Amino acid sequence: MSEGRPAEGGKGEKPFVFDKTKYRQKKYSHSHKLNDWKKGHKLEAERKYKKLLRREEKKETFKQKSNPNLEPLGAKPEQTPAKRQLSGMNKAKNSYEEKVKAKQKAADEVRKNQEDKVAAVKKYKEKKAAKNAALRAVTRRGQPVMAGRMELLLQQIQQETS
Repeated sequence: MSEGRPAEGGKGEKPFVFDKTKYRQKKYSHSHKLNDWKKGHKLEAERKYKKLLRREEKKETFKQKSNPNLEPLGAKPEQTPAKRQLSGMNKAKNSYEEKVKAKQKAADEVRKNQEDKVAAVKKYKEKKAAKNAALRAVTRRGQPVMAGRMELLLQQIQQETS
């Protein structure tokens, strides 16, 4: 096999062949350029038409919402109670109260986390002290008491299996 030629047992793909007539028509022919322009012009016109339809649809939905003639006779529109405008002093007071509440909430959260941490440390220390007491237990002659150690091993095995 020589370079540049496809293998005979290939996938059936044909090698690229340069077509000079197609290239010249695409490059220099006025009709080809005109066809390209017509395609682009058609796409642009379709986009404008769809945009116009979307705008009309938005207008229609707005008219339906705000047209009182479309409501049935005798039906009273639901009115939401108008909110009173707050004075500058009241606005400042409300914002100050909100800040104070937020600060208080944050402080409570920090205190709660601190208490939880202290409780966890206390529980850990108690557990560690009990474990050390069981491991340090000795007889009168200084021999280690194995019952406590066996209990610790049993608890450890039960925790791993559960």
